[in-house]
Amino acid sequence: MDTKEPEFRCGTGIAKDSLVKKFNLPYESWMQDYPYEVADPEQVDFYLQCYAELTDDDEKFVMMRFLIQAIDGHVGWDFYHYWKKLKEILIKDFLIHEYTVYYWCCFDKHELEECFNIAPFMRELWCMQKYTHREQKLSSAELAEIIAKEIRYLVADEKFEKLQEEIEYAINTRKSLGDY
Repeated sequence: MDTKEPEFRCGTGIAKDSLVKKFNLPYESWMQDYPYEVADPEQVDFYLQCYAELTDDDEKFVMMRFLIQAIDGHVGWDFYHYWKKLKEILIKDFLIHEYTVYYWCCFDKHELEECFNIAPFMRELWCMQKYTHREQKLSSAELAEIIAKEIRYLVADEKFEKLQEEIEYAINTRKSLGDY
């Protein structure tokens, strides 16, 4: 898979300050990895609401970092529930968040166990957004890796009634990309 790094982008101080003020978000001047240090998995719905109110691309960029960090802290059905919402936003605003998606893909790691929980889902999104019309298709190993991670979340919560629906969703996504 071609994983060329996109142009670097980071959040601006102006956007951070604006979000802190607008939404009363926690912030201390000593924080180095803001917003990763303060993103709260229990606040995902609040962060989604905040994001929906934003029109400034720089503010959206910073708020997305809250969202991803908070969602990465979930497992099982909670993760899936929030991932589906996040994925829609990332597709809609992909040009704003291209570098962030790339970062969370962890392409520098070969083993998913060394990556964020959300990495395989970000890799799938990356492929959908960047390589829909490419000649090189997903390899069998890449496809298996993505589907296995999706199934792992389903089985972990013993929610087998949704298993077939989620497998069909994954397969249909691959078919739509011509990768199946």
